[in-house]
Amino acid sequence: MTADPRLAEDVPTGAFGGPRPEPRAIRPEPWSETEQARHRADLNAALRGWRDESEPARRDRERHWPPRTHTTTDRKAA
Repeated sequence: MTADPRLAEDVPTGAFGGPRPEPRAIRPEPWSETEQARHRADLNAALRGWRDESEPARRDRERHWPPRTHTTTDRKAA
């Protein structure tokens, strides 16, 4: 079987004429427990009270968390 010459074309490879990007710096050592705890506390503080107000998020909340008409401890409503 031979290849169809109409489909054979050079596939571009390499950096496409531009310089190669610099390799990303690798962190020399993992975070210490103190650094991890500080980072986690910062993330938790930033996310506390945050709520996605986009339209898809609102639809998801309405679909998955409908408003309750009564609590599970309210025996009269059940």
